[in-house]
Amino acid sequence: MLAQVFNHFLNLTEREAATVRGFSGVLAEGGEEFARAFYAYLNRHPATAALLERYQAVGGAIDDLVGKQLDHFERFLNAELGEAYATELIRVGEVHFEWRVEPPWIVGGYWLYSEHLTARARRDPRIPHDRRAPLIGAIERLILRDIGLMLEGYWQAALAEQEAHLERIEALQEHLSAILSNIPQLLWSVDPEQNELLYISPSHRVICEIDAELPIPCLNWTVPEDRERVVEAWRRAVGGMPVSLESRIHAPDGDARWFRRQFRPSLSEQGRVQRIDGIMEDISEEVKTRIELEALATTDALTGLYNRSVWYTRLEAMTSRAAGRIEHFPVMILDLNEFKRINDVLGHPVGDALLAKLGARL
Repeated sequence: MLAQVFNHFLNLTEREAATVRGFSGVLAEGGEEFARAFYAYLNRHPATAALLERYQAVGGAIDDLVGKQLDHFERFLNAELGEAYATELIRVGEVHFEWRVEPPWIVGGYWLYSEHLTARARRDPRIPHDRRAPLIGAIERLILRDIGLMLEGYWQAALAEQEAHLERIEALQEHLSAILSNIPQLLWSVDPEQNELLYISPSHRVICEIDAELPIPCLNWTVPEDRERVVEAWRRAVGGMPVSLESRIHAPDGDARWFRRQFRPSLSEQGRVQRIDGIMEDISEEVKTRIELEALATTDALTGLYNRSVWYTRLEAMTSRAAGRIEHFPVMILDLNEFKRINDVLGHPVGDALLAKLGARL
């Protein structure tokens, strides 16, 4: 089908093909010398010379290329107009793309064809003067047809590679999205100059709705007492400083949960903050455990009052502060009369309940 299209728009008919075939014997003379001169020309240019070196490095031989070029030269002079020849040229274009032969090099190669064949058509005495112009016109149309078909194959291969690359990217994006959908942390990325959200992970739906006043996700859901600290941390990140802080957020179920927010600025080569990446992680259980451990270390498990260790620490601190200064502080000691009797008569559970009640009142 492509052969018909090119033939139609180049006005390339059997008459032009017959004209070239009629003088193919004359035009083919010196074909091997032309093929060798073709590759000598390519070797004089650094880009194409490097390509030929790469070809030889993987076991290719220039003599083989010369032979293939000679075959193509003779095939060209046969002036085939059918789809089979067009399909072969398209395949050659695909191979050129695989080897990263640039389109200008392809056009330059056919310029050598044009120079060689039109010079012979003008000068060879065996070609009548009145036949030279039609012959040169037919040669030029065949060259344009060959270039078009070869570049068609080249761009088809380039497009196929690009589509395959895009498919791989889409597959990776789907894989990444699946991973991000299954991690509990909330990830996001913001352009601070444009105040534009670049990315936010699907997990935000579990934590909070997207706030209207970006760039700090879940700011509206942050408890009022912590909100100013979050805003101040953001200002520091915009200034180029990595920041981490803990704050509470009202979850969709109404409970206030603890989250660790991290702001990580990404700097350009000029030191400008071009992006801020953030992560939010639910640390409610961590905070709960931390509070419990702190309580175990500082309070009496039965009464909930500060234990002896805290009492001595604070007493020492106040004594040190008052040393050398005219300063006094009170110390109060409480005693429960007959407490041992309560334990002995009513039992230790009752005594414990009494201590707990006293601790609650204090």
